[in-house]
Amino acid sequence: GFDAGFALGEDLDAVSGATFSAEGVAAATRQAIRAVAAEGLGQSLPADATPIRFGLPEIVLILLYVVGYIGHRLRSAVWRVRTRWATLITGMIVVGFIYTMPFTITQVVSLLSGYWPDWHTNLYWYLLIGGIVFVTTVDAKNPYCSWFCPFGAFQECLGALAGAKLYRPRRLSTVLTWVQRGLAGVAIVLGLALRQPGVAGYEPFGTLFDLRGTTIQWIFLGLVVLASLLIYRPFCNYLCPIDPVVDFINTFREDPGRVKAKVFMSCGTFESLIYYNRSLAPLMRRAGLDVEFRESQDGHNWIAWRNHLREGLSSLFPGHLRMTYD
Repeated sequence: GFDAGFALGEDLDAVSGATFSAEGVAAATRQAIRAVAAEGLGQSLPADATPIRFGLPEIVLILLYVVGYIGHRLRSAVWRVRTRWATLITGMIVVGFIYTMPFTITQVVSLLSGYWPDWHTNLYWYLLIGGIVFVTTVDAKNPYCSWFCPFGAFQECLGALAGAKLYRPRRLSTVLTWVQRGLAGVAIVLGLALRQPGVAGYEPFGTLFDLRGTTIQWIFLGLVVLASLLIYRPFCNYLCPIDPVVDFINTFREDPGRVKAKVFMSCGTFESLIYYNRSLAPLMRRAGLDVEFRESQDGHNWIAWRNHLREGLSSLFPGHLRMTYD
C-alpha cells in the first residue's frame, strides 16, 4: 500500500555489500510514493514513523561492551582471563557467525564520507562505532579488538590450540607498523575518492563468517589461518586497518593540538546535511572561531565541492594568486 515501510530485512531484501545504497533507494521510493499518494491522489496517510530496530544483536553488543569494560578492570588475573575468553567466544559466535556484523574499515570510510545511515534501522552500527570511539577516547583502551572482535577471537582460538607465539622482531617493528598504517591509509583514500566505502574493505571477515568470497579471498583467509597456528593474531598485528585508526584516536587524545581559528564551510541547499551545517556555523562563531559559510543551489556531489574549492582554499590560505583555475 501507500504506507508501506520499505524496511530492509522486512519488506525488502538488502543487496549484499550495498546496504547503504539499498537503504537510499528504499527511502527515496517510500518518500516518492507518499508524495504521489498525498498530493496527486489526495490520500490521507499516517505519519511516516520509522520504528527503532532494537533486538538481540544490539543487546549482545551492549553487554559485550559492559562486560569488556568491567573485565579489564578486574584485579584478579584469573577472572580477567576467564572473562576475556567468554567475551571473545561470544563475539565470535554471535557477532561473527550468527549475525556477521563485525567492525570494518568500510564503516570508518562511510563515517568519513558522510554516509550516515538512518539510526532507527541501524542502531547497531552507531552503537558499535560510538562505543569504540567513546571508550578509546575516554579510557585509552580499545575494547572491541581486545575483548570481542570475532575475527581476532577466531585467530586467538587457533593460536591457543597450536601454541602460537607473538612474533614482532624489533628491527622490523617500525616497518611493520607503517605497512599496516599504509594499507589502512590506502583503503580509506580509495573509499573516499571513489565514494564507495565497500571497496575499502580488504578484511576476510565475510569469507570466514558468511562462507562467501572469491578465489583470492579464500587463499588469503587460508594463509591467515595457517599463520594463526604459528603466530599470535597475525592479521590483527600486521594487517588489520582498525589498529591504525585506534592509534590515531589515542594520539589525538594525548595531544589534541590547537583548534584552527579559521573555518570555511560549504553545503548544498538540496543536501540533508544543510540543516546541521546552518546550526553548526553560528555555534562555532560563538566559540570564537572565524567561520565563513557558503551555500549553493546543489546537493551532495562533486560539482558543489569543486565550485567552492578555490574559494575555500583562498579563505584558509590567503596570499598572492599565482594561477587561476576555471
